[in-house]
Amino acid sequence: MLKNFSMFTLIGGGFFVLAVGLNTLAIDVMGWSPGLASLLVISGLFVAKYYCYLLASVIVPSFWRYTVANLAVTLLSTLTIWLLVRYGGLSGGMSTGVALSFFFLVRYFVLDFLNVIRKSAQG
Repeated sequence: MLKNFSMFTLIGGGFFVLAVGLNTLAIDVMGWSPGLASLLVISGLFVAKYYCYLLASVIVPSFWRYTVANLAVTLLSTLTIWLLVRYGGLSGGMSTGVALSFFFLVRYFVLDFLNVIRKSAQG
């Protein structure tokens, strides 16, 4: 489990940096709505991250279980980013960093609960 969590963290960290950068550009520089920008950025990176996790053997090939788990977490992340920008006074980049850091762990445990995370005995 530690090996899978380490790879999950490494891949997730790369996508985290990309998401923060893209949301900073979209919200803070281009003035897009925080809800729209974060939904587009997080959703847009979704499939690429799935295939990175799959290629690294972190998850089992189960796109629909992965999608269901991530849909809920993505919607909560998007709502949190929007709330932090609109009512918390944080920038788009800072809001994305805070929300995605918290929901990173939530996402891992939800994926593990749904048996999407590859167990050590499976590879």
